[in-house]
Amino acid sequence: MPHARAEDHAGPGAGRRQGEQRPGHLQRLPARRGHCRQQLGHLEVRQQRGAGPAVGGHGVHPAPPAAPADIASANIDVLLPAISATSATYKESGLSLMGPPGHGNPTNLAPLRARGAKMVLYHGVSDAIFSAEDTRQWFERLNTAQGGKAADFARYFPVPGMNHCSAGPATDQFDLLGPLVKWVEQGVPPQAVTASARGTGNAGGVNAELPADWTPNRTRPLCAYPTVARYNGTGPAESASSFSCR
Repeated sequence: MPHARAEDHAGPGAGRRQGEQRPGHLQRLPARRGHCRQQLGHLEVRQQRGAGPAVGGHGVHPAPPAAPADIASANIDVLLPAISATSATYKESGLSLMGPPGHGNPTNLAPLRARGAKMVLYHGVSDAIFSAEDTRQWFERLNTAQGGKAADFARYFPVPGMNHCSAGPATDQFDLLGPLVKWVEQGVPPQAVTASARGTGNAGGVNAELPADWTPNRTRPLCAYPTVARYNGTGPAESASSFSCR
């Protein structure tokens, strides 16, 4: 995933005192290592010391530290206990660290919403490490905790077919940061984001898991949950323009 970095987004109010934040200000802080579900906007994700095993883009780093395991070839049944493990030194497991905020009872995001912050998440539906269904259920709990108003400050984009962070039979190349900035600064919430397949000649690298009958540049809309992409009935099936989020 594109990891976020500590950075202030200059915009209205850029002349404020150092460290001062305006409501809705976009701040990108260090992302959780291997945290594929993208949480941006007020990305108040801290790099926690003493954290347990983390799942990175290429491997699992267990606690206590050991050589990382390659998630592409390792046995998932062996990896899952590793990311749930803790020790006297590593008191928080990687699974806990990388789970969504307030996992079981996300009432702690009320202050985030109150100050005008926005949050965008994505998750590959075919992720073999973390369940996209778990993320969906978390969003439902968040919506309940916010009185049915979670969409006022948070949007969740499931990515059909995508594995852990990328690949799989999926249109896995997309930009969620631009729509997030537009939401924060212009008040336009993201509902549909165009995603592209990484076929032959793609500058971002070729996805070797694309089906043979897909065109190299297939596009699809990623839809904010609970809407899904549905074919309009006309137009080329390889183009996002032939689909609507409903």
